[in-house]
Amino acid sequence: MAQKNAGHGQAILAGYRQAIQLGYSWTFQTDADNQIFAAEFVKLWERRTDSFFLLGLRANRQDGIIRNVLSFLNYSVLRLLWGFRLKDSNAPFRLIKTEVLEGLLRDLPVNIFAPNIFLCILAKKREINILGVPVDHKKRKLGKSSLSNANLVLICIQNFMELLRFRLKK
Repeated sequence: MAQKNAGHGQAILAGYRQAIQLGYSWTFQTDADNQIFAAEFVKLWERRTDSFFLLGLRANRQDGIIRNVLSFLNYSVLRLLWGFRLKDSNAPFRLIKTEVLEGLLRDLPVNIFAPNIFLCILAKKREINILGVPVDHKKRKLGKSSLSNANLVLICIQNFMELLRFRLKK
């Protein structure tokens, strides 16, 4: 499915919508940076009877200090604004029952950078069990991040503002 580059969040949403349109029972999402081995998928698949929403939590995360700090800040913001602890809510390795995903997408704000964080918030609010499954994470060897550290900080500020607006609306 070719589409104009509309950014990270819109690419994820396009993939989710395609999975729904094709009628798959389960939807799997991973980033293309090859930091999580494809074989790790089995760990999520084997646990699908335990939850309709599985996150591959990056064990021994191999990102730089800035990404790790920003991930911790995201965890702290979710705890502050929604009162729940959810490690790695933006995990780029997830398996979701497609009918559950479809229901969550209906309430997702438009034009957000990090839809996976919002999907976790919506799932938690609906008391959908989010199951974290540790997966091996490795240092990026392929490609280069499109985000510099400065851009990453700015995007995180933008994401915080999106989360705050979302919290104030709910």
